Amino acid sequence: MAKVKQKEIIMKAAPAAGDGFLNVAAITFFFAAFYLTLFSALGNRAEFLASVFTGVAFTAAYCAFGRKKYVKYIVFAVAVVYTAVCVAVDFFGFVGGAAGFFNAVARTANSNMHWGFGGIAAEYSVWGGFAFSSVISVWLGSATAAVRKSRILIAFSAAVAVLWVFLGLYPAWWAAVALAFSYALLCVADKGLDLKSAGAYALCAVVLFTSAAGCFFYGGSSAVRGAREAAVSAFRRAVYGGDSLPEGDLNKAGAMLSDDDIRLEISLTSQVRNLYLKGFSGGELSGAKWSPTDRNVYVEDGYQGLLDYVAADGIPFTQFARYTALNGGSDRYGITVNNVGANGRYIYSPYTAEKTGAGAPYYDGTVLANIFSPKSYSFRAYSRNRNCEWISQAQWLNPSAQHTAEMSAYLEYEGQYRAFVSDIYREIDKDKLRAVSPHIVQVNSPTVNTVTQLIRRYFLDNFTYSDVPDRTDEDFITAFFGGNIEKANAAYFASAAVYMYRAYGLAARYAEGYFIRTEKVLSTSDIVATGKNSHAWAEVYFDGIGWLPIETTPTFFSEEDMEKPPAPDVDNKPDEPTLPDIPPENPDEEKPDEPDIGKEKLTPSEKALLTALKILLPVLCVALVVMLIMLSAQLKRFVVLRKKRAMLQARGEAFGRAAYTIVNRDFRRAGGFSVETLAKFGVEEKYVSRFSSLVEKCVYGGYELNDSEKSYVCDFIEAAASAMMSGSGRVWALFYRYWICAGL
Repeated sequence: MAKVKQKEIIMKAAPAAGDGFLNVAAITFFFAAFYLTLFSALGNRAEFLASVFTGVAFTAAYCAFGRKKYVKYIVFAVAVVYTAVCVAVDFFGFVGGAAGFFNAVARTANSNMHWGFGGIAAEYSVWGGFAFSSVISVWLGSATAAVRKSRILIAFSAAVAVLWVFLGLYPAWWAAVALAFSYALLCVADKGLDLKSAGAYALCAVVLFTSAAGCFFYGGSSAVRGAREAAVSAFRRAVYGGDSLPEGDLNKAGAMLSDDDIRLEISLTSQVRNLYLKGFSGGELSGAKWSPTDRNVYVEDGYQGLLDYVAADGIPFTQFARYTALNGGSDRYGITVNNVGANGRYIYSPYTAEKTGAGAPYYDGTVLANIFSPKSYSFRAYSRNRNCEWISQAQWLNPSAQHTAEMSAYLEYEGQYRAFVSDIYREIDKDKLRAVSPHIVQVNSPTVNTVTQLIRRYFLDNFTYSDVPDRTDEDFITAFFGGNIEKANAAYFASAAVYMYRAYGLAARYAEGYFIRTEKVLSTSDIVATGKNSHAWAEVYFDGIGWLPIETTPTFFSEEDMEKPPAPDVDNKPDEPTLPDIPPENPDEEKPDEPDIGKEKLTPSEKALLTALKILLPVLCVALVVMLIMLSAQLKRFVVLRKKRAMLQARGEAFGRAAYTIVNRDFRRAGGFSVETLAKFGVEEKYVSRFSSLVEKCVYGGYELNDSEKSYVCDFIEAAASAMMSGSGRVWALFYRYWICAGL
């Protein structure tokens, strides 16, 4: 066989991360930057941020001395002692600190994504917050130092960064820059890092922290919000399916009545008046999008005890049923709803239903299903023979009346809940109040009945009902009351009615679902709700009674209702019947330009960044995909090589068979393991012969190879694989390296 150029076949083991000053500084700085980024996203509490120093101390100690015998166990023991001291010094303060930490996480996620995380009731103190977060800091720092591998740390932080973006936890810019700099330190400190890996890490850092900068400056904009919500919506659609209801998005309201597909199959045991089956409920309108009110999960305003009661008993979902039972009502009917084509995320329920186990209340407005909830669910509900606007309070709701124990308990709950409703659902910001106020009639006693008739008359006189409403790119309330909308459907009328009720001082919110008219409901009947039954309406809170639907959409309320005089119904007065003060307009005050109403105000630097992000977004998406592919390939190679090395830990005959299996597998796609194949890649025959003789010696001769011989076998496997990859084209080299995972 012709001789070929001799190649050196000495295998170089990948060096472990060093223990020098640069490595200690890189790991410690990485932890500090990561921890500060996390807590700056949770509100920049001083006690949280200060606790990073304890974690830094443990990280530095573990990095500096962790390789020395027994020292890492000493550091671990000190961490255990520190944790025990923090708990023992003030146990209840530590528990309160834990509750405060998780409440900060819940508050941040809820305010950005409306996830619905509940708060934890506990007495919070600054010391407790520091003690708990410092314990987390200590253990996170120790874990970071124990991992040490830059690749693992970078992959972990990349995953967490993606999670932050989708939870709306936007890291502060300065902390994100610090984390990016720590990536560079890690890459330099890792002695085993080659040029290709450095390029991969640089790409990873560019993608992550360009995104981080965008989240910080631009995270509250409609574009990032829309992208994040689109991903969540796509997931929900895949899990729960969907229907034509817009789920609070008024830009999609035109599709409500666009099909006749069957959504719900309904069975009733008696005749029912105007059946409303509620799904989505919204308490806050931003632009043209309703979102659930999430402030009631917070614990600051003293509602925690009330919310515990809500979670335990399903209130206010069952409030009207409890009120009716205490009022002597007994006329109940059975209703079974089978969801065959509606959005499976919601339990579609009547307003008079008793407690159900089919779903869980989402805050206090909606009953949500989960992936395990049945598609068919049943309720026992009370009959209503009057329109809701004509319902008046029972005499026993008067505090001076005689009460049973059950009535007293109900009144105590209802008083707390009414205070909460008054704080949250009567709120109307200055811009919306300014838009609505010209259309409000001064009324001495704005009861539900009186206000409802005034709203209906305003809608009839100024708008035309249409299944396909006019669209607008402005803030919806500004456009609706500013004369830019002439044709409206149920979602539009319901949204406008909510803010008119609030301007009159009544608590109201938006609701969607399916509406069945009286004439279509027969005794013991089986009926269906189709896409044509999709509907939206306003809910109004009746003091002492609960949330009930009010119909304000023209063509849905009857002429008989409009003929009734709008006489005040004193039993339905709110706590504060006077019209809220409307801030007077200052003629000297500079007004914003009309096109900017309802739009976000951006500084010139933010506008420039917005433009840059729009240009960079496609590039970043491609780079992110490339990064994920590279990380996946690195992970696969790591797992395969680890398995090979484990195989070579065998002894005797098993070692020889493992070595031959590995090298044969590596060369299977290159023509098979042979002298001729290796010669093509520049490996001389004498090295192949030496390897083969050692394998035959232990497999067929039964000899145990010594350490020097085993080392040669391992060196040959690695060097042969390196020669194969360097002697192939770039594409084949990548194939052998990351798909075949050749070498050791």
